[in-house]
Amino acid sequence: MNKGAIIQDIREEKGLSRDEVVRRNPYWSYQAWGRLERGERQLAVDEIEEVAIALSISNKELLEKLGLLD
Repeated sequence: MNKGAIIQDIREEKGLSRDEVVRRNPYWSYQAWGRLERGERQLAVDEIEEVAIALSISNKELLEKLGLLD
């Protein structure tokens, strides 16, 4: 599973719409979030905290789910 699909799964597990996560973070547009979930955009290191906040999870939990932290 690509990282975008993992992010989409986390969002859906939390019961959040794409609109809700975009509203939680003014730095993300609806289109940019969509590209991230489709795997068309890589998540930059400095964006991890922004995405974690939008998904209502910790940075550590996001990194673990993405397979970037053991």
